[in-house]
Amino acid sequence: MSDKLTIICVDDEQTVLNSLESELRGALGTNVNIEYADSASYALELLNELDLDGEEVAVVMSDYIMPGKRGDELLASIHKLRPEIRKIMLTGQADLQAVANVVNEAGLFRYISKPWDKHDLLLTLQSAIDAYKRDRELVLTNRAYRKFVPHEFLKHLNKKSILDVNLGDQIEKEMTVMFTDIRGFTSISQDMTPAENFNFINSYLGVMEPIIAQHNGFIDKYVGDGLMVLFDGSPADAIGCADSMLVALQYFNDSDSSSDFPPIEVGIGRHVGSMMLGTVGSENRMDSTVISDAVNTASRIEHLTKSYLVSVIFTEAVYERLNRVQRDMCRLIDHAAVSGRNKVEALYEYFGADDVITRQSKKQYAGQLREAIEFLNTGHPESAAEILNSLRVSWPSDPVVRFHVARTEQL
Repeated sequence: MSDKLTIICVDDEQTVLNSLESELRGALGTNVNIEYADSASYALELLNELDLDGEEVAVVMSDYIMPGKRGDELLASIHKLRPEIRKIMLTGQADLQAVANVVNEAGLFRYISKPWDKHDLLLTLQSAIDAYKRDRELVLTNRAYRKFVPHEFLKHLNKKSILDVNLGDQIEKEMTVMFTDIRGFTSISQDMTPAENFNFINSYLGVMEPIIAQHNGFIDKYVGDGLMVLFDGSPADAIGCADSMLVALQYFNDSDSSSDFPPIEVGIGRHVGSMMLGTVGSENRMDSTVISDAVNTASRIEHLTKSYLVSVIFTEAVYERLNRVQRDMCRLIDHAAVSGRNKVEALYEYFGADDVITRQSKKQYAGQLREAIEFLNTGHPESAAEILNSLRVSWPSDPVVRFHVARTEQL
């Protein structure tokens, strides 16, 4: 954004414009550009042209009585288009009601009577420019903060601005949490320079972040090459998001941005539950965070994708909240105690992003796989082995079947 700001002066009398040009030339400094218009219609055209050229208009100062559109109507129109622009009315013919109208409808910064005092005019314009700069700086600061503190987080805390957030602010609600990271990225990154590492990660995240937003999720934290994502709505949003992410990953692997590196795979784990969203830290340094057993569970489930060699795993709590179509693309792959927890979780794989043949095979053998898992978990490894060996013959490439075959051989 340019440091140079523009003022537009509008008056239908050329002598007035000449007088303004004479008094304002150089008086406001070299970083202020002044444009002149002799009608409201030309002022609006000029504003549009300056916007297209990337010029930043900070102040519009207009006469009141003009042919065609009056000054108050012009300033009201500009206020609808660009409310941040400061509006000044410069005239000797407006009554108090007209001034009141333009204050209410155009956010009038100030009214100056003709003939004006030069010192007062310059002081008013400088004050208007300074006010515009302060608001612009606040907007830019808020945008910068949003890059570090998700605005969705502020919304959940019922805060309008980062300035309203206090240490210890918190709220409890049920949400779906998703963890995802790139498999084996540590070994991949060893062949990259530091700059290549950052460029590669940012290219990948730049593809995934818009997809997450489209599915009503927001990124709570970047964890190296991984993400922690929260979904406020149904877990169905999280499933749709995973589906889209895996499809996008195929295009990313084929794109120019990753052409110099090996194709990557990701693991995605998710769980749903009650969680506390809030702020932790100290008065000098605080951060937004989520505290919940559901967060720990989702993180550990994501790690299990490496053991079962599947892309997406989630718990029964998520499965129960899916619609029929989504459930049709899921299969039970195990009952297991997630690391660090005593509770046994039913683990499901979502395979909706797989190719057609793989989807058909997983649906066809899902019932037999479930039966084998039940045998394993009720202490009948021989019965489980019989089913699993049959599945291994029918479908030797299934990584989950291979995982359980190895498990029964150990038993």
